[in-house]
This record gives sequence, C-alpha cells and structure tokens, in this order.
Amino acid sequence: MEPPTLIVAFGDLHVGSTTALCPPVVHLEDGGEYHASPLQRWYWECWQRLWDHVAHDKGRLNARVLAISGGDEIEGDHHYSTQAWFVNEADQDRALLEVYRLPQTVADQWVFLRGTPAHDGPIAARTEARLRTFIALGFSLLPASPTVLSHWLWTGTVSGVRIQAKHEPSTRSYAPHMRDMAAARQAHYLWEEYHQANLDPPHLALFHHLHYPARGDYQGLTVFFVPGWQAMTAYTWRRQAAPCIRPAGALIAAVSNGFWHADFRLYRPRRSIW
Repeated sequence: MEPPTLIVAFGDLHVGSTTALCPPVVHLEDGGEYHASPLQRWYWECWQRLWDHVAHDKGRLNARVLAISGGDEIEGDHHYSTQAWFVNEADQDRALLEVYRLPQTVADQWVFLRGTPAHDGPIAARTEARLRTFIALGFSLLPASPTVLSHWLWTGTVSGVRIQAKHEPSTRSYAPHMRDMAAARQAHYLWEEYHQANLDPPHLALFHHLHYPARGDYQGLTVFFVPGWQAMTAYTWRRQAAPCIRPAGALIAAVSNGFWHADFRLYRPRRSIW
C-alpha cells in the first residue's frame, strides 16, 4: 500500500488587501514599510497554524503534500479600490513570496490555478510571471503545458482518486442556509457535463472564489467550496447582512489507494459581537 497524499487546497489570499492575509512587516520598494493590522496579524497566525498542522500530519502519515493554490493570490490594483496597502504589484508579489515561504517547506508539489482577471491580470499574465520566479526558487510545479504554468482548470488522478480544481464555480448562493445546497447543485451540474460528454466524472471537485466553505454531493461526486483569507471589503459589505468574519482556512484531503477523506481546517476569530 502506497503512502497517502495530502492535498491542501487554499486560495483567495488577496495579499495586498488591507483586510487580508499579510506578513507582519512588508518592505516596500521605495524603502518604506507596511506593518500588518491586528486583523492581518490574526490571519498570519492562522496561516502559521495551518502549515504547522499540515507538517505534523505529513510526518505522522509519511505522506507527500500536493498544494493547490486556488487563484487570486494578490489583490492587485483594480476597480479604483482604496483598500490596498500599496498598489505597486511588485511589493504585493514580494509579500506573497514571504507568505509562501512557509508552505514551500512542507509541499512536495504545487498546482496553481488562474483566478479572476481583476486580481491575476489579463490571461493570468501576473500569475505566469510570478510562477517563473517561484520555479527559480525551487517550487516544484505541475504545469498546464510545457509553456504554460498555471491552470484555468486542473484535472489529475492522485492515488486512484480523480480530482478537478478550478477557481470559480458556475453556481453559488449568498444565503447562509443555502451554501451547501449550492455546492450540491454544482456537483449535479458537473456530473451532467461529464456524463453527457461520456467521460468519467471526478470523485472530488474543488472550487474557490466564494470565500466560504461548503460541501455538496451528487452520484459519487463531491464538490467543496474552499474558504478564502480575506475579510469584508467595501464591495462585499454590500451583500453581507451580519457583522461576521467568514472563517479562513483550507481543505485538507488525505488520498490513498482509491479512497479519500477530506475535512476543512477553519479558523474563526474569538470575539464577541456585542
């Protein structure tokens, strides 16, 4: 029996946003510094706890780790937003590299998905340029092709388990009691697409973009919506009814010999609203 593979799916880091994951100190190109806010320091502590947990499980299970980065890694400069700590994307890229230094010590291979053009640039140009730097620094990537490093949609078979990963799902719900139902609806849509194409559907399908965790099942296909690492912005406050921070975290799936088991690793702030 071969050792298991731990698939760690995370995304929507939005490094560069004033309400998202950020290293404690970012050294800016012009010689200045940006210091993380209390919210961002909390995200950083959760990020460290996540990868400490993955490293522990990797050693305990003698597993290899496949990290899937789900897109929208940086905030970028978009929509005239005033909620970026610096719009110079070179500074955001340096901060992102600092964020990735921790998982780099744990992950054996990487899959990078393409996010939205507002954050990743047209045709993911920023992502492709960034990944060339990552390869030079020792990241082991599963590329889309010999010349393209990131994926619009990734499919792979890991230890007998068929897996698909993509940034944005084709359906969603912002009603709290409907999120799992939206994931189930996505599983049904996806199963039908594969069935009508006379193809075997995946066992696991991972989606990002929505910034909330959810699970849905249909005919042996399980869909997960993976949470993000960004709190509310001026844009998302328009749709949020309650003063709650959605949990940050990742999906961790242990895959071995045709079987899988997956759980969310979620982090919520310990505070009272009232």
